[in-house]
Amino acid sequence: MIDANDCAELSNAILAVELRAYPDQCEYEPLLAKDPPDVCATETEPFFQEAFDTDPGTWTLTNEGVYREYIPRDWMWLDSLPDAAQGGFYAEDSLVVGDCVPHSDDQSGVVYLDSPVMTVPEGGEDDRTVVVFDHYLATEPEYDGGNVWIGVNGDDWQLLA
Repeated sequence: MIDANDCAELSNAILAVELRAYPDQCEYEPLLAKDPPDVCATETEPFFQEAFDTDPGTWTLTNEGVYREYIPRDWMWLDSLPDAAQGGFYAEDSLVVGDCVPHSDDQSGVVYLDSPVMTVPEGGEDDRTVVVFDHYLATEPEYDGGNVWIGVNGDDWQLLA
């Protein structure tokens, strides 16, 4: 049975190991500027948008590890995010990153979050297609990251960012 003494001991342990302290040692840095500029001077009409305010079951989640000891994990949809965002995906970092040596519990790997196929409507000669992301991102430089790929009409995937 858990009582008030147990709660006090837990609170003291959390303080002692700085469990709730901001991880300054990780040197997290903002990667994206706040308040980005307007995309277009003219009015645009989205052909696809996803607010993630409800669980978007149409997105595909996969992962793969580098070594056999990799523990599979996927992106998770959350409805409670920083800065009052309504919902989004979260990819859990491994608690034990490892040292890129097999059999050392190395958790090097990649988790994928693939959107559904999008059909871009045909436009006029002067029309352009713009991709816009409004997202929250916190990573540790040299360890974490992400990128955006695009495949057009079944061609090979190309790295956008």
